[in-house]
Amino acid sequence: MTALEDELGELLLLDEDQLYIALARSDPANADVMFSPVEARETGRRTFDRLEEPLRHRICDEWNYCAKKKSSNFGDTLTLTAAVADVIVTVLGGIPAGTVATLLVKKGLSKLCRCRADDHD
Repeated sequence: MTALEDELGELLLLDEDQLYIALARSDPANADVMFSPVEARETGRRTFDRLEEPLRHRICDEWNYCAKKKSSNFGDTLTLTAAVADVIVTVLGGIPAGTVATLLVKKGLSKLCRCRADDHD
């Protein structure tokens, strides 16, 4: 396994609240901020909410996730998360792509992209 796969594997073990906390703490904009877990979670949620539309555009429109998921080899969550991290890195402005990609996959890319019901996740 590569270092990225190791990192993503660890991130995939976290729940959404833990990922929001990790997001807040890894955001360069918050480098000098000391958060309580509750503050970190809420800051991470706000950061994710702010990024959601540019991420939706990048993943759903430009990368065309709904079509890709039918034809690509994303048979496991780790492979899908790594692919998403590669796709979104330019949108994030220094925020670790692995953390955001993991959140996106856990929340559901089909939901994010509003894929049709006959598309499978």
